[in-house]
Amino acid sequence: MSRKKETLTLSLSPGTKAKLEEIARELGFFWGKSPSPSAFVTAIANKEVQVGEPFYLSDNQIKALRQAIRILIDTGYTAEAEMIALHVLDKSQLELSVKKELLKVINQHLDKWRLVVEEYIKNKQPFEILYTNSQEQELIFNVHFAQIDFHEKRFYLNIWCEETEDVSAENKKYFPEILHNRCLRFDRIQGIIPKSGEWRGSLDYLEVHLQFTDWMVKAYKPREEDIADAISNRFRNVTRRVFNPFWLIREIKGYGKYCNITNPDGLRNCFRQELIEICQLYNIEI
Repeated sequence: MSRKKETLTLSLSPGTKAKLEEIARELGFFWGKSPSPSAFVTAIANKEVQVGEPFYLSDNQIKALRQAIRILIDTGYTAEAEMIALHVLDKSQLELSVKKELLKVINQHLDKWRLVVEEYIKNKQPFEILYTNSQEQELIFNVHFAQIDFHEKRFYLNIWCEETEDVSAENKKYFPEILHNRCLRFDRIQGIIPKSGEWRGSLDYLEVHLQFTDWMVKAYKPREEDIADAISNRFRNVTRRVFNPFWLIREIKGYGKYCNITNPDGLRNCFRQELIEICQLYNIEI
């Protein structure tokens, strides 16, 4: 028995039927060998064909979405990053390198190591970590304390480990108190396994004294690591626990002449030496 069909009468302007037939031909809707506008209209009703302005992403929009994906991953929103990556892959014509980058986002769950580490931290369980640094060297760290911190644009894993062989001569000279501290990126972790041993109470740290002057006296925004903050005369004196001088030096460079490291001497001398080398680079005589 044939199914009963509904009839729809359309009033079309001249040439519209031919246009519908052309679209039906392009999309593969035929009745026998002839293009079928009826089949095309039925597909629209069944939402098998999207209508309206064609979806298009410009190069700048794709660039912005890629940046958004990286930020989402770095801040722990991997599932949301995957959704955006899938949408861009589905709707855009991409260069091969960009396509590979987005496919990697979908196939690689960067938060898996974070979940593992959070469980070890919760249970105070020491662990061994296989890590590839920025110079593509494979390193193994035996970790006895870890904490997850946000630095600038992403979350990092700060650890206290047994190993000190990889520490640079400069750090050994200026920061002997914190040789066991490391700051790791989650996307460079290659593997983690539990280890025996005792869990420490914290990272090692330096107690750093900063003195702010001029407009920075009021403009300075306290940090979570600050343990003292006092304004006296024209100065603001801040004491901070520092686990990794790298981030502090990046910060105080932005303050320029309005911030002075008064203590400890190791950090002060390290920053002083860096400033001297920058001046030499630009042929500035001191």
